Amino acid sequence: MSSIRLNPKDGSITSRTRSPNAHTLVACITDLHGNAGVQRHEARIIDVLVGKHGFTHIFVEGASGQGDLELLAELTPATRRAFTTGLLGKAYLTGPELAGVQNVTCDFDLFGVDDADLYRNNWEPAERAALIRNEVSAGATTFKARVLESFLPFVSREMADLFSLWRQAGTALLPAEEREFLFKFSALALIYSVAIPPAIRARMRKRGVLQPEGESSRRSDRYEVMEEADETWSADLTPVFDDLARGVFETADPDRREFDRRFWFLLRTIDMVGSAFQLQLTRDAAQRFFGFDAKDLRARVGEAVGWLNGHIDAGYPACVMPTGFDRILDQWEIPREFYRMAMERSEKMLQNLASEIMRHKLEKVIFYSGGFHTDHVVRNLAKRYGMASVVITPSVDKLDDTAYQARLLEDVVDNGNPTLPSVSFSDRIMVAAERIVSPFLQAVEQRRRKSATRTMLSLIPISGHEVILDVGATRSDVFTEVSKHLKSGFVVAIDRFNLYMGGNLIDYQDPEIVKQRASIEGNPMYIEIANMSPIYMNVRDSTFDVIFASSFERVARTNDKRKAIGEFVRTLKPGGFVVLFDAHSQNVSARLLCESKAVDVYKVRRRIGGPVVLLARKGAPIDDISDLSRMAVQHAEHTESGVSWH
Repeated sequence: MSSIRLNPKDGSITSRTRSPNAHTLVACITDLHGNAGVQRHEARIIDVLVGKHGFTHIFVEGASGQGDLELLAELTPATRRAFTTGLLGKAYLTGPELAGVQNVTCDFDLFGVDDADLYRNNWEPAERAALIRNEVSAGATTFKARVLESFLPFVSREMADLFSLWRQAGTALLPAEEREFLFKFSALALIYSVAIPPAIRARMRKRGVLQPEGESSRRSDRYEVMEEADETWSADLTPVFDDLARGVFETADPDRREFDRRFWFLLRTIDMVGSAFQLQLTRDAAQRFFGFDAKDLRARVGEAVGWLNGHIDAGYPACVMPTGFDRILDQWEIPREFYRMAMERSEKMLQNLASEIMRHKLEKVIFYSGGFHTDHVVRNLAKRYGMASVVITPSVDKLDDTAYQARLLEDVVDNGNPTLPSVSFSDRIMVAAERIVSPFLQAVEQRRRKSATRTMLSLIPISGHEVILDVGATRSDVFTEVSKHLKSGFVVAIDRFNLYMGGNLIDYQDPEIVKQRASIEGNPMYIEIANMSPIYMNVRDSTFDVIFASSFERVARTNDKRKAIGEFVRTLKPGGFVVLFDAHSQNVSARLLCESKAVDVYKVRRRIGGPVVLLARKGAPIDDISDLSRMAVQHAEHTESGVSWH
């Protein structure tokens, strides 16, 4: 746990939770939804965690089941860069997805642990809140300014000091200013006998307000939470200030006591409304939100304003509630419903995360979610399941949720002209250059693929009774050629013609083109065409005699290649063959074949300079293919240090 080191520019570890005899470490990344800069920092953090520290799985909020990055990873580099940049700008791409498509060797498995029904139900009040978000923000800002202008001159001196400190707590402070703030805060806490949260105490020790006590920690009977004293404190001070305000009410001048109480009630109500409808509450704040007495709130706010107006001096402006703000108070159920569903989702995500970790016996995983859910998950991973965790907070270059709010509104406001992701000028130049070069590269690749296909077909003699799988039908000639030699067997040609992405069904490739080729170039009686990914094949074990994959480079990510090869081995009959051509990363595919249950793995080429084909067999050595003697062949030997060729 202590060995994890991150680039400070990308983020920092803000807490560590240790648990006795823990066998699993969960790195919890707290996301800021829809912020493109934060997603880029998260992608780099994930690169470090996966590449340097051995984290293998990422479990994410907002998705359910196995994640799929194959479509994005298959795009050409410039197009992928432009497309992902556009998706980031529209709040449609997350840090884990960006990490997976930017670096195809970032070897992790992506899995959604959210509850699909709860997520959809949670989205509905979020959309309704988005519709009135700007109205709430403007109303709360105006109302608060009017309250301060009319009533602040008449509160007690103690309340004025408290309000000044409260206002200061919500601003960015230089170290000297922060030290002064902490001194005043600790003095008030001492005067009114109010407990100071551990995170603030750690900050006080750093700034010299309190004496150092070593590493700060909060203990339980089963686990220990270590506070990172050298990081920016982010504790929610609202309950502490509420306790201080109660102390002020009790000790203030009796003539000012009721005035202070109603003044504080208005400020807290306005802030609660603003934060609640902006959907920015932490889990602890949401718990207090549910405890907030909202009964007859509209009338109570109006009564407080009227009472306070009646107790200010003549000549001062009376406070008037902004038009429409009273209607907002009547819609209190919108944020209540949102946070109720969000809390249910947190609990479900915790259960799903723990279940997947224990089912697969995972040791190092990443949990990616907003801070609201992270709080609940971190607290209970150690308490309930005995798992250690670290909380990682990515850096925020700029606070901007415009794209995320626009995404919320897309489903409820149809302007008839949806905007496409914008692309920078430099990205357009790169894509244009790629389009110019692409036809030449495709022509070269097509010639090499045809040559590789001839090699693949010459390696495996077809008797006519085999059950054969051809992977990547849209670019393959194997299924049409093999079908001409079949008598009682058949060939299954699979590819991804449509897929789900972001909850939407995308028509990716046209299956009719493959069907026409089957009719014109092959024997359609022995061809079955299926919409299927090689990564997750809905096929029984030990089904195929031979599996061909003549465009295996389309499975771009290393982790996806591993899954696909695992599926090949699973669905092959004992003694069956895997024959594949990977134009871009043959050594990676060869290593993964060696790590699978394939017994013999060969690199084969028909002539010097020709394309290399990988040949492997399940459960038996390759000793009965006579054509191997006439080709350039290297046999793989899998050792602890990697794969060597002889």
